[in-house]
Amino acid sequence: MKLDQWIAVSYAYHLFIKHYYLFYISYIFIYLFNLDYSNFLVETMTKGTQSFGKRNCKTHTLCRRCGRSSYHLQRQRCAACGFPSAKTRKYQWSEKARRRKTTFKCFIRPVPVVFRRRAFSLH
Repeated sequence: MKLDQWIAVSYAYHLFIKHYYLFYISYIFIYLFNLDYSNFLVETMTKGTQSFGKRNCKTHTLCRRCGRSSYHLQRQRCAACGFPSAKTRKYQWSEKARRRKTTFKCFIRPVPVVFRRRAFSLH
């Protein structure tokens, strides 16, 4: 091993030991002085993994008209078809969505599988 490689490795090891001891000493201070350790465990403001753990309430459920899981429980309105309004929700700016919701004239389009709740209950 060359001298410059040895210096780089020893410096990396030194940094590792230094950070390890700082971490260890902070926990010793928390234990000795009965500090509130919630200040040390500050969650950074991220949109990823930490936030997804808090999403445990259902906002949408199955719609009675279209069968999609788009019916908002608090607003009482489907985000996909606009139920309970009489007219189906459709916009000119979303041509693909209009194509998906309609049937073709040239051939019979297969009806998509709609996941619905059971209409009957087993006693």
